[in-house]
Amino acid sequence: ETAMPARIVEPTPRYHGHEHCNRNVFMLLNLNDILHGSGPNQTVHVGGTIQVGCPSSGGDGNITLTCEKTGSFVPSPSTLSCTSGVKTPFNTKELKSCEQCDAFGTETCEKTKSGVACQCRENWSGQTCWKAADQCDITHLQCGKHGVCRSEVDYASCVCDYGFTGEHCNVSKTNTTIISSHKSFGDLACAAGVLVLTWYDIVIMVIKAVLLIHSPSMGHDPQSHYQNCRSFVMLIAGFLVIFFRHPSLFSLSDVECQWVFYIISSCYSLGMAFFAIEAMNAYELCTLDQLNSWTTLFPERPRSYALLAFRTGFPVVAMAIAILVILAPNYEQMVLIQMCFALIASSYSYRGLFIRKNLPHNLKKVEAYLENVSARRRNEVEKCERDLTFTAIGPWLLLFYWLTLTMSNDFVGVPYTSFLAVAFAVLYGMCNFLQSVVTTPA
Repeated sequence: ETAMPARIVEPTPRYHGHEHCNRNVFMLLNLNDILHGSGPNQTVHVGGTIQVGCPSSGGDGNITLTCEKTGSFVPSPSTLSCTSGVKTPFNTKELKSCEQCDAFGTETCEKTKSGVACQCRENWSGQTCWKAADQCDITHLQCGKHGVCRSEVDYASCVCDYGFTGEHCNVSKTNTTIISSHKSFGDLACAAGVLVLTWYDIVIMVIKAVLLIHSPSMGHDPQSHYQNCRSFVMLIAGFLVIFFRHPSLFSLSDVECQWVFYIISSCYSLGMAFFAIEAMNAYELCTLDQLNSWTTLFPERPRSYALLAFRTGFPVVAMAIAILVILAPNYEQMVLIQMCFALIASSYSYRGLFIRKNLPHNLKKVEAYLENVSARRRNEVEKCERDLTFTAIGPWLLLFYWLTLTMSNDFVGVPYTSFLAVAFAVLYGMCNFLQSVVTTPA
C-alpha cells in the first residue's frame, strides 16, 4: 500500500498537441522510492513508458506504466499495491493517533493495546483506510468500443476516444442530426449559434457599408472604428468555427487543428478587448478628455496620435502573444482574460453612467460645444453617450456565448450547453444589432 488517499490524475490537455503525463504524480503519492530513473525530465510523452519497482508484482519486480492520450498513466500509480520493501506514511504498521486514519475512508477509529485501529467504510481498504475501491468493478460501467472506464475516488467515468463523447462514449461528434441515442444534437445547435451570430455581423456590416455610400464618413469617429474591428474579428472566428469544426473535413493534423483553435480564441478575445476600448472611449467623453474624435481637441487638451494608434494596435499584438503563451501550459486561464475584459468594459461604462447622472455640469459643457458644430459632428458625440449601456451589457453576453460555445464543443452529447450557446448567440446578436442601430450616425 503505497499511495495517497485520493487518486490523482494528470490534467488532459484542452487541445491537440503537447500531450504528456507528469512524473510529479509520484512525488505527490510519496512513491519516488519505487520510480526508476526519474531524472530531470518530469514529463513522458504519449505512448512512452516508465518502470516502477514493485517486489510484490512478481517476475523481475517491476511494473510498466504507459502514458495514455488522456494525459494519465495506465495503470494509475494510485492503484499500485507494492507494500514489500517500501515504507511510507500510509502503510506504516504503527498507528499512534486517530489523526493518521484517512478522513474519507475511515468510518470509526478504535483504540487498541498497541495504539489505534482504523475501521474502514464499505469498499475502502488499507491500514489507514486510504484506498478506495475500483469503481469500475463496482458500478460495472460500460464504455463501449470507443472508450475505457476510469475509476475515481467515489465514482467511475468513461474516457472517450477522439471524436466520441457521451456518458458511454456512444455519441459521435461528427453526426449533426437531431438528438438520438447515438447521434448528437449539440454539434448542430452549436453550429446554428455560430451561424446566427455571423449572420448578425454580416447584416450589420452590409447596412453600414450602404450608409457610408449614401453619406461618406470623414473617418474621425473612434467608436465606429472599434465596433467595425469587433465585427470583423467575430466574423473571422465565426467562419473558422463553421468550416473547421471537424478536423477530418480538411484532413487537419494535430498542429493545424491547434493553430485554428488558437486563432478562434484570439478573435473572441480581441472582440472582448475592443468592447473594453469602446467603453473607455465613451467614458472619456463623460470626463471631457475627448469627444469621440481622433483629432478634435476638447477642451484644449493635447492629443497624441501615436497614443490613439497604440490603443488599437497594442491589444491585437498583446492578445495574440498572451493567448499563445497561456494556451500552451494552461487553457483555463483564458476564462480569466475574458472576464477581465468584461469587467474593464463594465467599469468604464458604469463610471460613465454615474458621471452623466451626478455631474450634469459636464454635460452642459458638451452641449455648449455642440451648439457651434455641424449636425454630423453633433450626432457623433451624442451617439457615443448612448453607447454606455451597450458596453456594460454586451461584453458579458459575448463572454457567456464564448463559454457555452466552448463547453458545447467538449460536451456534444449534453444538449443543455448547446441550447445555452444558441440562446446567448441570439441575445448577443440582438444586443449588437440594437447597439449598431442606436449608435450609428444618422
